[in-house]
Amino acid sequence: MTRHKVVIPVNGSEFSRQIVDYVIEYLPAEDNEIVLLRVGQRQEGFVGRPARLAGPDTDVAMYDTSRDVTEAAHPIFATQVEQSTEAEFRREMRPVMNALLDNGYQVEWVVRFGNPGEQIVEYVENHDVDMVAMTTHSRGGLNRLIFGSVAEYVSHHVSVPIMMVRPVYT
Repeated sequence: MTRHKVVIPVNGSEFSRQIVDYVIEYLPAEDNEIVLLRVGQRQEGFVGRPARLAGPDTDVAMYDTSRDVTEAAHPIFATQVEQSTEAEFRREMRPVMNALLDNGYQVEWVVRFGNPGEQIVEYVENHDVDMVAMTTHSRGGLNRLIFGSVAEYVSHHVSVPIMMVRPVYT
């Protein structure tokens, strides 16, 4: 029997993790496999600006600031920052993954970087997903206009069913 692939977007907050209880209650483990999807902000590295000549008649190179000296000597590339951030995300998601595994689910996790709504939609479009399960703040009016809503964005851009829950704040 083929299992349904359910994507659970989690942002690291207790609020977003509350969807797991609903998944466990309503989606049998024998029929569903879970993908925990964590989307973080795009990462930038810390690479110093190149040295420049001190003057037109000299070969002496200099930096504008002491920070540029440090970053030039010890650059941290964006990929390194992403790897570190991904490791932290996985550490944060471990309790969620363990709860699902303990209840018999097959679970995988995916970490992406970029706009959360866009990354969730892109993942759903490109990975044979059958359902998205996520929490929502259910903001309305001015709050929605100011803060936006990842859940609303996803609901308008995917063609698969969505289990959307507005859990209690803890």
